[in-house]
Amino acid sequence: MLYDRPMRLLAASILVVPSLALAQTPEGPPPPPPQPPAPTAVPSMTPAPPPMVADTTGPADGWQFQARMPTGLGLDSIISPGVSVGHRADGMTIAVQLGLTGGKFSTDSGMGNTQTTSLMLLTVMPMIYYDLWRSPDGRARFNFVGGVGYGRGSETNDSNDGMGNTTHSEATVSFLPILAGVGGDYFFSPNFGLGVEVSGEVPVLLSIQDNGVDQHVSGNLESIHGLLRATFIVGP
Repeated sequence: MLYDRPMRLLAASILVVPSLALAQTPEGPPPPPPQPPAPTAVPSMTPAPPPMVADTTGPADGWQFQARMPTGLGLDSIISPGVSVGHRADGMTIAVQLGLTGGKFSTDSGMGNTQTTSLMLLTVMPMIYYDLWRSPDGRARFNFVGGVGYGRGSETNDSNDGMGNTTHSEATVSFLPILAGVGGDYFFSPNFGLGVEVSGEVPVLLSIQDNGVDQHVSGNLESIHGLLRATFIVGP
């Protein structure tokens, strides 16, 4: 009995010690630390384009009044060569030109011999102005000018031979004026500008009467002339 008890203790120690040793044995090397996340690409920011700056010194949109003065005069006196009235918007103007030209000149050959000639010309022409180019600040403009209208003119001749004999004659003409040209203006303010124009005009003859008798004449004339332009714009 005494011998069996130590033998049981010895057997128990043989079985328990190895199991404790196995329990304390590490299972393996520690796990590696977690990898840092991969860097992500930051999208580049494209700078926004600068805002568009509107013309503040160019001509305003609104009603346009333009005085059109010829650079060369063929008669002793001229009455109101022409004026156009229209509306301007976005670089284009639709207008109507009203032209009234009158002249009168006389010659005196002595001894009471005189001759007087009077001329009157009226035209009405719808027109268009269209800007083809403008300066960066909007002040200077280069544009096309065109129009088709109707005109009527008369010429009156009175003569006196100095002996009491007088003669009177009158001729009238109606025509279709066709205008095409280019011009330019510089606007000192949104409401006022000065410019020049070079245009060609083809008056197509419709009828000619001499002392009330139709002459049955048709055809056309051609002329190239220069103009000075003064433009006034009133509000939108």
